[in-house]
Order: sequence, then structure tokens, then C-alpha cells
Amino acid sequence: MKMQGLMMHCPLTTSSILNHAVRANPEREIVSVEADGTRLRLTYAAMATRARRAASLLLELGIGSRDRVATLAWNSHRHLELYYAIPGIGAVCHTVNPRLDAATIGRIVADAQDGVLFFDVDFLEIARGLKDRSPIRRFVMLGPAGASVLDWPVGERRIVKLKQGRPVFGVELRIADGREAAGITPGELLVRGPGVASAYFGSDTAFGSWMPTGDIAEIDAQGYLSITDRAKDLIKSGGEWISPTELELLACQVDGVSQASAIAIPHARWGERPLLIVRRQPGASVDAGTILAHLERHLPRWQVPDRLEFIDAMPMGATGKVLKAELRRRFPA
Repeated sequence: MKMQGLMMHCPLTTSSILNHAVRANPEREIVSVEADGTRLRLTYAAMATRARRAASLLLELGIGSRDRVATLAWNSHRHLELYYAIPGIGAVCHTVNPRLDAATIGRIVADAQDGVLFFDVDFLEIARGLKDRSPIRRFVMLGPAGASVLDWPVGERRIVKLKQGRPVFGVELRIADGREAAGITPGELLVRGPGVASAYFGSDTAFGSWMPTGDIAEIDAQGYLSITDRAKDLIKSGGEWISPTELELLACQVDGVSQASAIAIPHARWGERPLLIVRRQPGASVDAGTILAHLERHLPRWQVPDRLEFIDAMPMGATGKVLKAELRRRFPA
């Protein structure tokens, strides 16, 4: 007769390790060092929240139990989050050594039958090389400003920003022009609900029926929200809006570009024009002409910056975002 042990039937999972860290040390800091030496500090609790968001993205991409997910990334907090997110949904985290040559990496991911590749922006060229000669269906680029799904499997270079999801109960969303869904033109995101403040603390001015968030967003036909920019960061040139995020993501596709940030500078004729500020990868010699030529192949000419400046290090905030106010101070015109 088979005897049953007296141990409890509690699964020992990867997610249980993270849950323990959150319960026991929620405010303990993780220090993440970027490839350029900049540091980001976040708590176990914050990291767990980000890992759960990454897990939700994996499910949206169609990844399920026992599927293989490849990572081509430095030892950063983003990679750590994937370490928990991928096995957290029952998939296999397949870390790929970025120091291998492209042909060897191609054979490795083909042998593993990886379905999705998460990669740091530094390895964009390697990812491009895998596009047409690997089983990988979806490519997700990681960067300090966030993550982007590259819509390569259908032969396009269009960048699809990750969606923030649908509103929870008690919160209504609206775009400032009054329309609420179905492929609208991006506009300022407005919110309302019983848990939304009617005014800022200490202010005599109420928001009215809707609270302005300062985010530029769009809502698709299924009700999913995509935040694309901050209203204060948009560039208005000759009465037309230019998205700094689009400029930055396109610039980061160029070999040798590590980071890019676009800001508005005053212009006598057009009101504002975009200035693109770029940090090269260590040892890279990419020039302004190469970067601007790449933008011209993807954007109308009037959206392409007239000027580009190189910088040794981007000013970064505690949350890992570029401090654009500091860039505006350094480059006033």
C-alpha cells in the first residue's frame, strides 16, 4: 500500500519566492545598473508589480504553459522582472548569451523553438537578424523609457506601443475631443469616477466633469488604452503636433544609438521644432546624418528634427525616466 506523506500540498513555484520577498521585505531596495553606468533603485514590491504586468503582456501575446520565451538582455531590473514573469505563467525563460555570434544565436533559438524574444535596445541589430530566420513570432524591445512590441511578423516596421489595459470598475476614460473609443486620433486623457479627485489639494479651481491627466492617449475599438506621450512633452510645429516618443523609438533603431530623447525648442517661424538628443553606445561612431536619414525614411519631412545633439550621459530620474526638464535647461534653443 502506497503511503501518503504528511507534508502539505503547497506548490513550490518561482512566484512564491517573489511573494515571500514582498511580504517579508516590501521596501527593501533593488539597485539596477544600466549598461551606461546609471543606477535605478526600486523596491521588491514595485518590482513584483512590474513583473505581474510583464506576465499579463505575455498572456496577451499568446504565450502559455511550456512555451519558450527568449531573452537577450543585460543584467538589469527589466531582465529580473522577466525572470519571475515568464515562469510565473508556466512558460520557460530561455536566456540567450548576447556575446555569441549572430549565426550561433539563430541556431540556439531555432533549436529551442522560442516564440517570443525580449531584447535590450542594444541588441536591436541581432534581433533584426533573427526576424526572417527563426521561429520567433513576436519581438519586444526593452529600454529605459519602457517596452515596445515590434510588429515585424507581418513585414512592417511600425512600432506598436504596449497598451495600458482597460479601465477598472469605477473609472471612466475619455479622450479630450469627446469621443470615447474606436480608433480615435490621440488626445488628452480625461478620467472621472467616485474615487477620482474633483480638484487638486489646496486649489480653488475644480476640474469640472472630467479630470485632465496630462497624458496623450488613444482608446481602441476594444476599449484598450494606449498612453503615447505626456501633453507637456508634445512638440507643436507650425500648428501640427509631433510625437517625441515616435522620434525616440525610431532613433533607437539605428545601430550605435543607446538612448534618444526629443524636446521642443523655440523657432521664429514654426513656433517650435524638435531637437533630438542622442547618447551613443560605448565605442560607437554613428553620426547625425545616419540617424536623421533613418527618420526621413519613416516620417514626413516636417516631423524630422532640424538639429541633433550628442550627449555623454542622459539625465535620469529615480524611476528610470529621462529628465526632460534638465535637457530643456541644457539646450534652451
